[in-house]
Amino acid sequence: VQTCALPIYSLSYGSSVGHINASSNSITNCSEYGVAINTQIKVSICENNIDTTSYGVFWFSGATSDISVISNTISNTTNTAVAPSSVTNINVSNNLINTVGGSGIAVDTCDNVIVSENIVKSAASRGIYIQASCTVVSVIGNTLKSNILGMFINAGALVINNSMSGNTTNFAGQFVPMGEIGTSATPSVSGMQTATCTPAAPLTITNFLNGYTG
Repeated sequence: VQTCALPIYSLSYGSSVGHINASSNSITNCSEYGVAINTQIKVSICENNIDTTSYGVFWFSGATSDISVISNTISNTTNTAVAPSSVTNINVSNNLINTVGGSGIAVDTCDNVIVSENIVKSAASRGIYIQASCTVVSVIGNTLKSNILGMFINAGALVINNSMSGNTTNFAGQFVPMGEIGTSATPSVSGMQTATCTPAAPLTITNFLNGYTG
């Protein structure tokens, strides 16, 4: 039985709602997921407090495109805090992730990925993990502190201006971070977008205080 997750999986293509904005919720003491995403429309997960869960924000296979996870505080997870999988256009930015049993952010089989300006501290595995199955990836401006491994990059990626300190190992993987980049960088830095929590006319879910059991 999954207790107290905020479920985002009841809407799909054909719905009159084109965007779900789940924001300003407090989700604590969950046996599995803080936020569970399984829908084929745009979703923004913004400014939530997720504490003491198994996974913080988790994707099922039905979540296919246009997902933003922005400005959340995720703490004390027993597994990975943010785990996008099989998504096109994923933006994970400006989150504070602290004390997680797995990786802070682990991205698998995603295309057009932005991971920027996150702070990840005290992860028992990797602060940021980009798997080889990902394409068109930017990892920019993140702060990684006191993790077992700061960053593991196994896909071709634009990796710049990240701060790593106090990790057992700062960096591993097949691709090393870049220093300065020019206008010919691939993928283009012009692909970076300003993180926003205010999509046009979304369905908004707020003030979710535990409560769901399903």
